[in-house]
Amino acid sequence: MRHILLSLLLLICSAITTHSQQTARSFTRETRYLLYMPEGYDSDTSKQWPLMLFLHGSGESGTDVQKVKVNGPPMLVEKGKKYPFILVSPQADGRIGWDPIELYDLLTDLKKRYRVDKDRVYVTGLSMGGYGAWKLASQFPQEFAAVIPICGGGDTSTAWRLRNVPVWAFHGGKDDVVLPQQSEQMVAAVRKTNPTARLTIYPEVKHDSWTAAYNTDSLYEWMLSKKRFAYKEKPVAPEVLSTLAGTYVNKNDTLYITPDAGRLLVKTNRNNSVTLRPVSEKLFFIEEELPVDVEFTQAGKRRGLIVNGDTRDIFTKLP
Repeated sequence: MRHILLSLLLLICSAITTHSQQTARSFTRETRYLLYMPEGYDSDTSKQWPLMLFLHGSGESGTDVQKVKVNGPPMLVEKGKKYPFILVSPQADGRIGWDPIELYDLLTDLKKRYRVDKDRVYVTGLSMGGYGAWKLASQFPQEFAAVIPICGGGDTSTAWRLRNVPVWAFHGGKDDVVLPQQSEQMVAAVRKTNPTARLTIYPEVKHDSWTAAYNTDSLYEWMLSKKRFAYKEKPVAPEVLSTLAGTYVNKNDTLYITPDAGRLLVKTNRNNSVTLRPVSEKLFFIEEELPVDVEFTQAGKRRGLIVNGDTRDIFTKLP
């Protein structure tokens, strides 16, 4: 619930006016990118289009955006490939690799500029871009309908945040630049909460696994079949809600849960409250597109819950 409390604090802080001697200013950082529009984009002005965000490898970083055409989908477009989606290929400046915040800001701008189907936004990348794809999707899972990391790796401790995001990773079995264990470990971690996560290993391929992956038609067919996850409320019996009601504690917070018109009302020891809506008898959510849910658990007679938000917070139910 910490993100909820933080949001309330931000609302409070926004009401505080600053001293008149200080005026608000903003700084915008330039992000270069290649843009490919599918056939029919201009002729059908009512249609919303899927979007693939492609993240290049370290060798294409810099200030010459034409370098981004060296590999992956932008290279295939240059050779005449036609895609039924918008393709955006930004360029990293070479200082810190891929910055998730910068990419999130880019996506926000793209959705304003172009007719993007917000439920069909995908991210993929190779090598450094594979790492970037894992990191971006883990940090902003609510933005993506699928993630396709190629010969990359990531932080397995945050893999649970992809529990509702389809994943298909690719790697070369003989990669000696980014070892295949990097993808194997990430996919294994994702599968703990998302069993459908896929991994394709090309046994005889070294680092360049992207050529085979991006030339695989089934990759795009699989990708375009995916839509952004949204929770769907389903009714739960009143007796189930009564069983879940009670007081739950961890070292930081106390949650008081009571049934409330087919849902659950949660109050904290800080006098904040939120309504939980049921997906099933064990899983509840707050808003359809917000990547936050509450999972009720039971081991023997011991009951508890897990709040999956910015972090995974475990609570134990008091007797």
